[in-house]
Amino acid sequence: MKNPWVVEVSQGSGTDSEDYTIKDIGRCGMFIQTERTFDVGEKIIMRFQMPISRKIFKIVGEIVRYEATGIGVKFLRQLSRK
Repeated sequence: MKNPWVVEVSQGSGTDSEDYTIKDIGRCGMFIQTERTFDVGEKIIMRFQMPISRKIFKIVGEIVRYEATGIGVKFLRQLSRK
């Protein structure tokens, strides 16, 4: 992915969310740039729009990697797509 885009991430109940930059995305997950601390194994809800198709995805993911520059997230299941 050459042009990063924004992903809205919420934790727990999903009421509070923050925007982060997607640095890499694939079929099974993504890497999100953030300085915020997340726990490996933590579940999050992500909402993002694909640049080419303009479709909006809402996906549950699990943090599988934490680094100083961001987090690696594995996609678990899709909640909706518009």
